[in-house]
Amino acid sequence: MVRSVFAKAFALTLVIFLLGVFVSNYFAEQRASFFLFELSKVGSSLNDAKTTLLYFETLKDTPDFCRNFPFFVAKFADRVDALGNDLTRLEEVDAGSLELVELKKNYTLLNAQLWLYLVNLRRQCPEAAFDTVLYFYSNLAGPQGCVDCQKQGAELTALRASRPNLYVFAFEANLGLDFLDVLKKQYRVSALPALVVNERKTLQGYRSGQEIEAALSQAV
Repeated sequence: MVRSVFAKAFALTLVIFLLGVFVSNYFAEQRASFFLFELSKVGSSLNDAKTTLLYFETLKDTPDFCRNFPFFVAKFADRVDALGNDLTRLEEVDAGSLELVELKKNYTLLNAQLWLYLVNLRRQCPEAAFDTVLYFYSNLAGPQGCVDCQKQGAELTALRASRPNLYVFAFEANLGLDFLDVLKKQYRVSALPALVVNERKTLQGYRSGQEIEAALSQAV
């Protein structure tokens, strides 16, 4: 009788355990499917954005370029920001995904292309009034992490909201991209967070909104 009770208890425990494993695997598979679907959407948006940049590059010698390009850049920058938010949301689901890392690299290069177009716009259309800030940060934890990066990002977000003609380009410094290594060397970035204001002034370490405003007024 006692043995029968133990057998039933064991069987019930086994059923509950197997059910838990099944449910856990089911939700893991559902999350993976959702993640891959979201990745594909972001990938399509990246390709669309790159095509738009190619369009701008092709038409840069047309008479109306300087008049129309700033308007399109503003809209395009909003799209790039939205893509960045999508990647942040996906990173919360599965930060270690190799597919996500590759998408982040593609996004970073797209962001860099947009910045380079703005640099060219500044030269080709002197009447275009805007400011740029390159923001180098890290998401790594531990000794190699960046204690003040999240706070610096919040300062830049607030500043961007108050200055429509300010474009902030956030670059995750540890993605292993040669282009980022070149940028860091060019602007002597040696500590994070770091800001490069209008391609003229490099600020190392956390800076308040007032300090960034002062740098923007000086680096013109």
